[in-house]
Amino acid sequence: MPEEPGGDWLLASFVGGVNMGSLEMGVTLLVHGAVVSGRLMPAREYLTRLGDDLSAAASQAGTPEVGEQIRTQLHAVADELYPQGAPSQEPGDEAEGPAFIHLKDVVLVPADGRAGFRLPYWRGRVDAVDGWFFGQISPGQA
Repeated sequence: MPEEPGGDWLLASFVGGVNMGSLEMGVTLLVHGAVVSGRLMPAREYLTRLGDDLSAAASQAGTPEVGEQIRTQLHAVADELYPQGAPSQEPGDEAEGPAFIHLKDVVLVPADGRAGFRLPYWRGRVDAVDGWFFGQISPGQA
C-alpha cells in the first residue's frame, strides 16, 4: 500500500486489530525524537482505566464526588464510542483507520536524552509516529 499523510497504514492496521480485541503485543514507537515503548491496548480499555485512576486520585485528594463524576463521564464516553463487544473505533475510523494509538505499561525516553521513566498508559496520534518496531524496551535498555 502507498504511504498516506494520515500515518503508517501497517501500524494503523495493528492498532485496529487491538481495538477489536483480537491482538495484544508490545511495540516501541519513535515520536518526534522520543522513544515510547509499551503494550498496545484497546481504546475502550484506555478510557475506562483512565477514569478509574483519575477517580481514585480525586478520592485520595479528598474529593470523591469529583472523582466519581470523572469516572462516570469517561466510562460513558467509552460505552458510547466503543460499545461492549463491538469493534473499538475512534469517530471517523471507518474510512481512515484509527487516529490514536493507546499503550499500557509504558516506558518513555524523552528526546533530550534524559533517563527513561514509566507511565501506566499513553495516548498519541498514529500520524505523529515517525517509526516503530515490535517489542518493548525497559528503562535500562534506553
